Amino acid sequence: MGLFTQAGVELVSAIVKFYSKEDVSRYIKGLIENYQKQIDQHGDKLGSLLRADPQPPKQDRKEAKSDKPSDAKGRLTSKGWMKMGSMLFNTSDPRTGTTEVIFQIHEEMKQKLARVAESLKSFEEASGSIIPDGAVYLLYLRNGVPERLIVDSQEKKASAFSFEGRFKIV
Repeated sequence: MGLFTQAGVELVSAIVKFYSKEDVSRYIKGLIENYQKQIDQHGDKLGSLLRADPQPPKQDRKEAKSDKPSDAKGRLTSKGWMKMGSMLFNTSDPRTGTTEVIFQIHEEMKQKLARVAESLKSFEEASGSIIPDGAVYLLYLRNGVPERLIVDSQEKKASAFSFEGRFKIV
């Protein structure tokens, strides 16, 4: 998914079915690669924005803190933000607002990457001891991070592709 997307919604919570431990591992490693790619993209964009618009020197910190609005989590934000209901809106300083939002996404993606990497480590540790071979695996993703694995050794694996045919030599 790109930095600025017009359409499409990323699934944040889902159950994904696998037929081998290797597939589960490959999927989690793919998540890690995807998140790392997104972190790099956001980092590049953030660097470009910061180089293009350097911030002026900061004034007295006490004065700056009292003048700046804060977002829903209490973090300080730049001027130009208005709170309407549960959302913050920026109509007067879009460049700084964009920089702040991309920085926030970048930080969230780094946290998500760390949690997915920890999930992979946990899966690999459990893979050799408590997870049986030859089962069906249901991986529960919450906010894009593997959180639970359900192992169903009773369900029969469905073959991915089956072909049966008869040939006649003429």
